[in-house]
Amino acid sequence: MRTEQEMMDLILETARRDSRVLAVYLKGSRANENVPKDVYQDFDIMYVVKEVAPFREDTAWLDGFGEVILKQEQDDDFGYGERFGIRGDYDKSYSWLLLFADGNRIDIGVETLETMEQGKNRNRLFVPLLDKIGCLPQFPPTDEEFWVQKPTEKGFMGCCNTFYWNLCDVVKGLARQEMPFAMTTYHGLVRPMLEQMLQWQVGTQTDFRVSCGKLGKYLKKLSAQRTV
Repeated sequence: MRTEQEMMDLILETARRDSRVLAVYLKGSRANENVPKDVYQDFDIMYVVKEVAPFREDTAWLDGFGEVILKQEQDDDFGYGERFGIRGDYDKSYSWLLLFADGNRIDIGVETLETMEQGKNRNRLFVPLLDKIGCLPQFPPTDEEFWVQKPTEKGFMGCCNTFYWNLCDVVKGLARQEMPFAMTTYHGLVRPMLEQMLQWQVGTQTDFRVSCGKLGKYLKKLSAQRTV
């Protein structure tokens, strides 16, 4: 498996060699100093480019990153583009998710300079890697916008009510042996309310100054830290 440094060198060298690339920045977990480092982290990369169309029309430039064993791109049916409502309007930005034979993964996108300036594909977890024209903003990366938000009384009561209301349907589905209905109701309607409540618990213990991560993936770690 290629090392982090080898992957970063490849990402930067690809950008340096391609005159169509104006700048490169890193986002995602590797830009967050609060996230434990491991070999499973993706390389979330965005290239700021002159035009998006040439990169979409001829994807040979992706071959230099390695042997791809699994790929998903923004326009795939049932893919992330459909899930996040970002299919269409590909003149401004486009992206690919690439899993390589050595186990590394790059989530790589291209966007126009105007799109980068508007900040549509980035947040404050943002680290400039290469800037050929001095276009990238400069600010310290932070996950503050993902911190658990303190609930209102109405929001708290609504969460509790939705949890118990839909739990009744889970019981009903189990009693009828309608397992797809019961499990989908539990995972789609009941569990999100439970996880929301757990995040609020973490928030109250940390003065609402932490992020529980995507889909609450850091809940166990944060809960363990509070009990030590």
